[in-house]
Amino acid sequence: MQNVELFVQQILDVEHIDLFLSSLKEPVRFAGKPSVVDGKPSRHIIVADDMPGEGKKVSAVCDAVLAELLANYSKTHTQSILTAHLSKIPPDIPSALRVIADLKGLLLLKGC
Repeated sequence: MQNVELFVQQILDVEHIDLFLSSLKEPVRFAGKPSVVDGKPSRHIIVADDMPGEGKKVSAVCDAVLAELLANYSKTHTQSILTAHLSKIPPDIPSALRVIADLKGLLLLKGC
């Protein structure tokens, strides 16, 4: 987290930033004692997305990368900015839609 600026600078391909952000996951937690179901060991799996209060680590990383992108790459890394908003847990859909609306407004002003 202390080297987000350097991390973003060193990734030359925007798609690699997108891949990194979209691959972030909270750890999967196992609950309960192991049991045997149909002759196979089994445990209850609790996925972080289903747990209240989870997603803080993913969202913190997305926010850190997003701050760097907005500060220094807002004109060239729009796709990664969208990915950062949508990779949060829960996804920040209103912010992503604002980015798209702003982009659409710019395109209309340029006559595209």
